[in-house]
Amino acid sequence: MLGEGYVSTIDESYLIGCLRGYGAVFKCRNKITSGICAVKVINFEEEALLAIQKEVEILRTVRSESVVGIIGSYLKGSRLFVSVLFLF
Repeated sequence: MLGEGYVSTIDESYLIGCLRGYGAVFKCRNKITSGICAVKVINFEEEALLAIQKEVEILRTVRSESVVGIIGSYLKGSRLFVSVLFLF
């Protein structure tokens, strides 16, 4: 999981998509590394938390050209922030 400090390193963000009513995707720039990533912000019900965390952990271990690499994740309240490689 990413720490809260990681989220505070985001310098710029632009909305690039909605996740069918349960979240959004932002293109972000890290103000320390200047690296570009996508951050998915997922709103969830507490009952779904374990399933979402399991999916993030599985995706973190997968190494495939067909799967976007996860940089990390951060949970705050009922929102999960998942930082992934930006492939555009």
